[in-house]
Amino acid sequence: MPDSRPAFDARSTPWPAVLLLLSAACAHAPGPARSGTWPALELTYEVAYRTAPHAIDVDIKLHGPVRDFLFTEPGRVHAVTATVRGAEATIAVDDDGRVALPSGTTQLRYRYPLDGAASRWDVYGGAGTPGSIVVAGRTYLIRPRVADSVTATLRITGAAALLPWPSDADGAWHLSGTDLVDSGFHSFGGERCTVQVEGGVLEIALHRGVLSVGRQQLCEWVKRAAEEVLTVRRPFPQPRVVVHLMPIDGDGASPLGLMLWSTPPSLTILVGSHAREDDFDRDWVAVHELLHLVHPSFLHRAPWIPEGLATYYQEVARMRSGRIRPEEGWVALARAFRAGFEERPTWTLKDAEEGLRRGTYQPLYWAGALIALELDVEIRRATFGRRSLDDALALLARRGSTASVGSFARAIDETAGAKIFERVVDARSEEPVFARSAALLERLGIFEAGDEVRLGGAPDSAIRDAITRGAPL
Repeated sequence: MPDSRPAFDARSTPWPAVLLLLSAACAHAPGPARSGTWPALELTYEVAYRTAPHAIDVDIKLHGPVRDFLFTEPGRVHAVTATVRGAEATIAVDDDGRVALPSGTTQLRYRYPLDGAASRWDVYGGAGTPGSIVVAGRTYLIRPRVADSVTATLRITGAAALLPWPSDADGAWHLSGTDLVDSGFHSFGGERCTVQVEGGVLEIALHRGVLSVGRQQLCEWVKRAAEEVLTVRRPFPQPRVVVHLMPIDGDGASPLGLMLWSTPPSLTILVGSHAREDDFDRDWVAVHELLHLVHPSFLHRAPWIPEGLATYYQEVARMRSGRIRPEEGWVALARAFRAGFEERPTWTLKDAEEGLRRGTYQPLYWAGALIALELDVEIRRATFGRRSLDDALALLARRGSTASVGSFARAIDETAGAKIFERVVDARSEEPVFARSAALLERLGIFEAGDEVRLGGAPDSAIRDAITRGAPL
């Protein structure tokens, strides 16, 4: 039986998971490489994964004069060894992760330690067991501080590796400077499976751990979530996506997932070690993370947009696929909006954004979902049901791999043929964000009476049903 609890608190999330989720929401989105007059630089990375000691050894050959390097997320490596005109020198890494190499440096090497630091919550810094880990590339790979005109060849030994990009016939990866800045999640070891959906391939790393379900079911779980994305966008938004599945002690299919905006994006999803088969039927985490693929990455950190879109569509996509009944999806949204109002009755969208920075993330996610629903309804009203929020996101995606609040607004208004974005969003910024949710839901024919929620006839119930079907009126 599907989970009937309010979607606002549909997961009892441990604090470490909350911190990871907040970090994911505030992660740097990819952008253009910094401009500058730096000469071209070629790098060759030789990466050796080791289990005893548990570490990643990195050896870099420099073919060019650039000397200012950086760990994007410092803290694990405190010094590097540079080869300067045939002699070795130890260079300190400063508190900001910067390394200033002497003139004439031709080689750079260091060890990224994993022993004692591979907490299964720390999927950025390295999570798993010796021989099977996932780690964010930006934590263990040093890079030039300015990425202009940088090219890199990456080779890995010591374990089978799965990176966001396909390797060449010799098993090497050829990267740009932007790839080094936004380098996604990397898996060392573990098992592999591949699933195909219309227009896309998902390569999956299954890491070692005690699990109550088998490899086939995990692969089918990811495939089903990917197929639900197709109810929002066809064909699949990315031709190739890498998904890393990491076991973690706990019940339920997944406490959380994380996406990094490499090009293409890559995901890590934690999997509960005690999860039963029916837990995966109720899960929304996998489809939520994969739904981020239907929109570009948003610059300037507007987390209410991507998280609100994914939170709204996690219910809509599961209704459209038939995994949950329409009553269940609309009830989940209605109860979440009501819980948001009851817990934060005076919060505006600005308050929800500030709350995210203080560690209260759920109001922002559901505020964003409420705005997504209202935008969808307004587009359908303005176009007499011919267009929807799905179409606006497709338009936005055609215009590039990154977006801003402004470009999102333009895509909404162009799809609607009317100025609706400012009217909807500005109101949510200045007034309590959940205050008008009950009226919106009633017009859609979603009625609340105490703890009961039912669907019925109303002025916009045809729009509600069109959203549910994923079809025009």
